[in-house]
Formats: sequence, structure tokens, C-alpha cells
Amino acid sequence: MIWLIAIVLNDSKNLHHSAAGKKNSKTCNSIVGVAQKMNPSIRGWVNYYRHFNIWKLHKVFRLLHKRLVRWARRKYKRYKNSLRKAYKWLKTVRKQIPYLFYHWELGFSI
Repeated sequence: MIWLIAIVLNDSKNLHHSAAGKKNSKTCNSIVGVAQKMNPSIRGWVNYYRHFNIWKLHKVFRLLHKRLVRWARRKYKRYKNSLRKAYKWLKTVRKQIPYLFYHWELGFSI
């Protein structure tokens, strides 16, 4: 069991790096493009970690939400100076399109 914990801790670092690297603001013109790019990875993470420690994904999804807010702040001028408005926008997107990201379908909230 100890080796499993060590593997999971090591994998969580890799998940953080891959969550950071997948999204590219130059190629994704909309949140839908970001979702299309990220959903295969998110689905793979969930399918793997549901057998071991799905709670480990909460940190990863929290980081993903931060990165999405950062993307929105760079993309849209109206959110550039307001972190609160950017988070509100992301929550609005989640309410309007709850199936956009795979982890939103499963109930991992913002």
C-alpha cells in the first residue's frame, strides 16, 4: 500500500504539469476549443483515478479552474482587472453548458 501512495503522489505532480501544458491560448479561440483539447486528458485522469484515489483529482481540477480563469482574463478585456468577474463568468459557463468539461458532468464544481 505504501508504494501505491508514493505513485499517486508522484502522479499528481505530473497531472499538474499536463494540466498546465495542454491549454494553449493561441490555438483556442473559445472555451469550447479549450474543452475539446482538455476533455480527453480529463476523461483519462478520471478513469484511472476512480479505481484508486479520486479525491486526489480535486486539487488538479482546482488548478484547472484557475488556469481557465487566467485564460479568460487574457482573452477578454472585461475580466483583465477583476478576478471575481472571471470566476463568475466561469460559473456562468458551467451553468449554461454543464457538459462542456467532463469533470463538470461528474459534479466536480468550481
